[in-house]
Amino acid sequence: MAAELLCLRYGVDLILNAGVAGCFTDLPTGTLVVASEFVQHDVDTTAVGDPIGLVSTVNQVAFPTWQPERCAELLASLGHPAVTGRVSTGDWFAVKGQRAEWIRDTFSPLLTEMEGGAIAQVCLRNGVRFVSVKSVSDHLFSDSQADEYFDFGQALEALGRAVLPLAKALQKAGR
Repeated sequence: MAAELLCLRYGVDLILNAGVAGCFTDLPTGTLVVASEFVQHDVDTTAVGDPIGLVSTVNQVAFPTWQPERCAELLASLGHPAVTGRVSTGDWFAVKGQRAEWIRDTFSPLLTEMEGGAIAQVCLRNGVRFVSVKSVSDHLFSDSQADEYFDFGQALEALGRAVLPLAKALQKAGR
């Protein structure tokens, strides 16, 4: 809702989303990931012939972000190395188990989270550029996932050091 307000009321031309996310791989905690695209892991209308993950209101499975490689390069030039990759999103707090394995095997994401995909859809529908930076907070297939999640200060510190400089660099580049 806030993204929609930013688009409609304030006429923004870029939204930068920042947050933490669970990791499907072995990227270290605090690693910055610039989302290349979002996929909705909890949408399934395959019973009517749609591909898995299709969001029918926009007839799309993947929601690309704006120039993820450029944003990762900008972060690196500011002293904050980042990788790019696909992020799965949905209304499920991801934990180790069959569902996490299914998401990993079906969508091949680096990370999973709960809000970026919704913002990506709002930006797509409003023609607004969208950048999303996530910091690895926990690892889905780790036996200590819960401990990692509840002690994600390292992930927040990495994100906090990088987001404002990135926003300023994007603003400066947009002039």
